[in-house]
This record gives sequence, C-alpha cells and structure tokens, in this order.
Amino acid sequence: MESSTLISLWQESLGLLHWSTSKLLFLASLNTFIRAIGLIIKYFWWLIVAIIAFNIGALYKNTGIFHEICLYSSIVLLNMYLFYFLLAVRPSVERKDFCYFFRYFPALIIFILSAFPYIFSFGNNFVLSLLSSLLGHFLFIFMNYSTFFFLDSDLSLSSLIPSIKRGFALVWSFFPGIMLFNLIIFTISIIFSFIIGLLGTLLVYSLNLQVGILGLIAALITSGLHAALTSVLYTKIKHSHFSLFFE
Repeated sequence: MESSTLISLWQESLGLLHWSTSKLLFLASLNTFIRAIGLIIKYFWWLIVAIIAFNIGALYKNTGIFHEICLYSSIVLLNMYLFYFLLAVRPSVERKDFCYFFRYFPALIIFILSAFPYIFSFGNNFVLSLLSSLLGHFLFIFMNYSTFFFLDSDLSLSSLIPSIKRGFALVWSFFPGIMLFNLIIFTISIIFSFIIGLLGTLLVYSLNLQVGILGLIAALITSGLHAALTSVLYTKIKHSHFSLFFE
C-alpha cells in the first residue's frame, strides 16, 4: 500500500470520531449489544455460570493445582464467551438460534487454539486482566477483526491465514480511528474498575470474592460492548472498502 493511500485512510478513520458519525456508531453498537446479550443469556447462560464458578474457585484458593485448574478454565471459558458474543453481534442473514451457534463450533476450536499464546502469557495474573488490561484489549482488536473475516469465509484452515492478514490490513489501514474508539472502551472498563474499588471499601464479608465477581461481570459487559463496536466498524469499513481486502 502506498504511503499516500495509507495517510488518506488514516484521515478517513479520524473522521469516524466526528460527533455526528461517532454518535450513530455508538448508538448502533449499543443496539447491537442489547440484542446480542439477549441471545447470550438465552443460549449461553450456563457458560456465564461456569465462568463465575471457576472464577470463584480461583479466588477462593490462591495456590495449588486447584487454583491453576480454575484459573486456566476461567480463561478458556472467557474466550468461548467472547467467540459466541462475536457470533451474536455478527451481521448475518442466518437465523441466530441454537443451530446457528452450533454450526460454528469448528471455528470456536480454532479461535481458542489461536489464543493459546495469549492465554498462557496471562496465566499468572488475575483473570480479569484478560479482558480489562490495556495490552489485552489491543491484542483482542486484531483477533476480533480477523475472526469476523474468518466467519465470513468458508471456515476452512486455508482461509485462516488470509483472514488474519485481512484483519491486520483493516486495523492498520484505519489505525488511528480504531485505536481511539477502543481507547474509549478501555476507559469505560477503567471506570468500572474504579466503581468496583469504591464498592470494595464498603464490603466487609468475603471482600476479595465479592469484588472479584463484580469485576468479572464488568469485564463481561465491556468485552461485549467491544465486540459490538468491532462488529459495527467491521461492517462499515468492509462494505465501503471491499476492494482493499478482496482484490
């Protein structure tokens, strides 16, 4: 890509931050999130319960094999949650029922396997950092856009590398705007964490456990908002610059 073309695309991405445009994007993201959370609660309430249960286990015992099992299980399940949320917010003419989500199970396996290096790099930290840390948020940007491209492909292994390349091309071509939008989402997660810290000062019984659960719920919400915003931006950019990704 020529430097003049890249600069033009970067300028266009900053235009997404204009009040009239950003307002429509955030309203569309909020609407997408509300519709998606209904699907997640309907079909994957058990996954949310399992995430909370394993997170409680990791917080209840801070050392030993039990802690490690609960910790890594929580992180894998969080990746499952994110994947199914991406499916829920993904624009599709398919009916989003149980069969729809089950149909993409092979893609779920690939999604989790591709996240393994990230999973183990955060294994020794608090599980909430998976979704709320700045590094984690920006790493997920590339994974999420690449996942959308992969879900729109034939789901074969041969489509995986091209999808990753297209995800990278999208993020790089619209880097300033995408990063600033995601900075806003990250700021929201910081506000959630601040509120949780204030609540923590008022809690006496099982302080660590209660703050941990509240933090986890905040992470699930912010990751869902991030997925919804990613879906809206992906759809807008892909349709307006189709030739940039599919030559």
